Amino acid sequence: MIRVTSARVGLLVFATALTFYWTVLNATGPGWVAWYRLEKAGQPAIATITGIQPEIHQRCSFKFTVAGIEHHGQGDGCSARGAGTALPVTYLPTDPAFVITRNPRDELLLEIVGPLGLAVFGGLGSAWRFSRWKRSRAA
Repeated sequence: MIRVTSARVGLLVFATALTFYWTVLNATGPGWVAWYRLEKAGQPAIATITGIQPEIHQRCSFKFTVAGIEHHGQGDGCSARGAGTALPVTYLPTDPAFVITRNPRDELLLEIVGPLGLAVFGGLGSAWRFSRWKRSRAA
């Protein structure tokens, strides 16, 4: 029979939480897999800002052209530039609708490090709580 230790409890909670967070992130929208593809295969383009919404995270609407086809997108943090100005974007060649105004590497890191940090916190907290529970039962 496997002996239950606080390290094993922490590792189990860590693995379960990480699997859960990454599965949910990838199932509910562009998760780390999509951002990885954009980081590796993304192509730069110059878009033109068509509208701004400063009240929504400095959001702007923009358009850009790929192979003669015009595409539209939205991004955060770009409304300070103003309508009609140029904006560098990165798009996925297999799906030009998947576009970002920021560096895709930053979004990829956020998608990986965020759940990883939550899973580490959950695993350490569970291990600590289990060790306290085990000590209280031994006393």
